[in-house]
Amino acid sequence: MQVEEHMDIEEMTRRAKRGDNHTQCALGSYYMDEGDYKSALNWYKKSAKQGNVQAKNGVAEAYRLLDKPKKAEKWYKLAIKDHNTAAKYNLGILYIQSGSREAGLTLIEEALDDNYPLAFHTYGDLLYEEEHIAGAREYYLKAAELGEVYAWNSLGMLERNEGNPEQSIIYYKKAYDHQDLQASYQIGSLLIEAGYTNEAIPWLQEAVKHGHPEAKQVLMDASEDRHEQNQESSNPLEDYNLGSLYEKQGRMKEALEHYTLAANAGHVGAQFTIASLLEEENQPKEAIKWYTLAAEQGNVDAQYNLASLLGEQGDTRGAFEWFGQAARKGDSMAQYNYAIMLQQIGQIEEALDMYKAAARQGLEVSQRFLEKNGVEW
Repeated sequence: MQVEEHMDIEEMTRRAKRGDNHTQCALGSYYMDEGDYKSALNWYKKSAKQGNVQAKNGVAEAYRLLDKPKKAEKWYKLAIKDHNTAAKYNLGILYIQSGSREAGLTLIEEALDDNYPLAFHTYGDLLYEEEHIAGAREYYLKAAELGEVYAWNSLGMLERNEGNPEQSIIYYKKAYDHQDLQASYQIGSLLIEAGYTNEAIPWLQEAVKHGHPEAKQVLMDASEDRHEQNQESSNPLEDYNLGSLYEKQGRMKEALEHYTLAANAGHVGAQFTIASLLEEENQPKEAIKWYTLAAEQGNVDAQYNLASLLGEQGDTRGAFEWFGQAARKGDSMAQYNYAIMLQQIGQIEEALDMYKAAARQGLEVSQRFLEKNGVEW
């Protein structure tokens, strides 16, 4: 509940125990969201006994979820006596689910008279089940206008099933704009069906980000199709993200193909990733090539790794140059290694500056070196 948003659960509990019925009701809602229906029932009851109508509906909902329909019915009726439209609607659903369709429809129709958004959405569902498409569309639209977010999704589904993809996309975009983030998958898949693969990919990436179970595979299939159709239109960021998806699935061949496309197009993250993979596979020469490309774009991690790898390969001059670049960008390990190399060639003051810079960043090995030599930093 909004009045409790600024409080943590401990403060809410303290207030509820002191008898604040609004906080008791809010605590009931909190436990309902957590799936702890017994605790929700406890706090809803305390609030309901003080006359909180919303809490009476909450008691009924908790009993329903605890599979105690008779007790749920009793409390819904108590809330209805206090003119609670949500209870009217909820009891209607309970009746329909238990087989008393006529009694349930009567209550839902009463909730319609009260302009209850969920009632319009449900009535649309009922009409759609009976293949009254125009009526379902009308009620879904009314529900959406009254603020029922998921009605936009139902409209998108209806238009898609009726063969109206353009209108379906419009409604799914409305759903997405109202924070129904899963709608991004529907938009992406509709765009693919219409042949707009490039436009579909950002929507599918959004769906992957929000955990849609089918989005990853559809995204990979769409991206592969796009690359086959037109390699030159490749988007480096999309290729890099696709490579990441394949890598997480252990499909390294496909991952490297997409990382390489992105890297060749100048994506620094892809260049670094390829270099790291090649280094792990003991291919230093190839790794150096990709590290160099990323390092030249200013990637500090690439500069440090390149310096280390060049040093291992006996290229002291190259290691010195790249440790220096990474050190000047603030990498503490690069500063320490650069300090060692400066010290070895007799540039003591410059070396001390680097030791101190690394020590000030908390690098213990540099701190110990300076302490051992009595140097403050």
